[in-house]
Amino acid sequence: MVVNKNTPTFYFDTTFINSLINKNKINSRIIKSLKKRKWRHYLSIFCIMEVLNLRQENLFFMNKMKSGIPGKKILQQRQERDLNSKELEMIQEKFVDKVLRPNRMDYGFFFLREGWLRSLVITRETNITSFDAIHLATALEAGCDILLTSDGHFIKEGNIYLEKVLKNKLRLCEPENINKLLVEKGHKEINLSSTPSKSNKKKK
Repeated sequence: MVVNKNTPTFYFDTTFINSLINKNKINSRIIKSLKKRKWRHYLSIFCIMEVLNLRQENLFFMNKMKSGIPGKKILQQRQERDLNSKELEMIQEKFVDKVLRPNRMDYGFFFLREGWLRSLVITRETNITSFDAIHLATALEAGCDILLTSDGHFIKEGNIYLEKVLKNKLRLCEPENINKLLVEKGHKEINLSSTPSKSNKKKK
């Protein structure tokens, strides 16, 4: 993919991808717009691991509920999942078919020692969880401009750290607020509605 250095680069965390799998319309339209504009968007290996883990937990919970096991007991047993190979393969295939293949995401990015040290510093110096610290460090290592997440606490704490400590260009925002941030960074808005933008409509 040819990338214009003057275009923004995006990183998606687990909340964004999970909502995308659940057919969130705004997230789907964001992906569609980014592909149309050829704006690069990253998905980390760590994010894939978290999403698969959530999907496995959900299926495990549903299986046990169908067996009549009380919800409280299932939660106590969730670290002892017993999904079979076919169920695990089904989850993986759905993830590939719904996210990776149709959206053509760059998902192989990972960092080395410096990235892990950055994650440690973020965890040590902020109120950001260790899991989100890995997402933030990954976005920083990849040189991203915008990190999309639905986690309000992550957005608040992450932006404080980026602005006041690192003085970095990266900003976190909810998918619904992407256009406000794009304008602030000097880029054109993207169409988040179900109808074509005015520029795409045929002149009468």
